[in-house]
Amino acid sequence: MEPGAIVPGKSATATLYVPDTAPFFHDHFPRRPVFPATLLLNEMIELARKAARTNGAGTTLVPERMTNVKVRSFTAPGQRLDLSAELSVSGGSAIVASLTARAEGRMVATAQVDLAARTSA
Repeated sequence: MEPGAIVPGKSATATLYVPDTAPFFHDHFPRRPVFPATLLLNEMIELARKAARTNGAGTTLVPERMTNVKVRSFTAPGQRLDLSAELSVSGGSAIVASLTARAEGRMVATAQVDLAARTSA
């Protein structure tokens, strides 16, 4: 993932270049390889964590819950995806991030993730 703009505590953007070749393409799916949605969602969560990063020593932001996940189209090898994360704070202490992935302006995936601060032991 190539970083884009980050506005700490508010938003972040990045560009994800899906590899042309990778071992997972051989079985996901052999006749028409696609980038696994789980890997895409992981990249989107990491972008949200970067936008929400706190300066508290010994604090880690962890995903608590992911909702409203919609993968609208397949992502082919070699495709470029523009990722974004927009943050808000829920009524509790969770940070909520609205996530999107677009290819050539077309929506590929959306999701919402709740992040919570955890103190490292």
